[in-house]
Amino acid sequence: MPATPLHTVGAWAFLRLSGARGSLVAAFLASMTVDLEVPFYALYGLGGSDFDPYRARGILHSLLGVFTLNALVVWALWRHLMPAFWRWATRRWPEERWYRFAGADLRKEAPEGRAFYLSAVAGGLSHLVLDLPSHSYNPVLWPHTADPLALVPFSEDPLWDVAYMLLVFALFLWMLRRHWGGWARGGVAA
Repeated sequence: MPATPLHTVGAWAFLRLSGARGSLVAAFLASMTVDLEVPFYALYGLGGSDFDPYRARGILHSLLGVFTLNALVVWALWRHLMPAFWRWATRRWPEERWYRFAGADLRKEAPEGRAFYLSAVAGGLSHLVLDLPSHSYNPVLWPHTADPLALVPFSEDPLWDVAYMLLVFALFLWMLRRHWGGWARGGVAA
């Protein structure tokens, strides 16, 4: 399974390839907040006594969750946590170069409601797509069906996990190398 921070690769690639304009921060947050339910499954024993991280998937790992609850969680994080985070980070690392990514100053992103929502949905969808080949239990169509999607029959093999994670990491490094410094002409682009 790709490490949670590696899910940002899918959000960035989706926004980049689609030419969408929106919020990188919202897409990155959304691509990672989908996994917030996994620790809750572990802490509260929702997966049973023999907790299995491969099966700790619920509403956030579904299309319904991505379009509703995940977008709401990202909005709450953006609204209540990010301003304090940017203030703290700016005091700690005052140089502007720390906040420039893909041609934008991430601290100054202020997308309108629709662009923010679409960025959050794109980030959540990219998470689901990246999870398909690495989990045998993907409740993407929950609550409409209890049958999880399993794209790869050997998705829980540790060797496959490592190989897939390395592939996603290689894609991330390639994208950083190719696009560092920006792709936007005037304005914040995703």
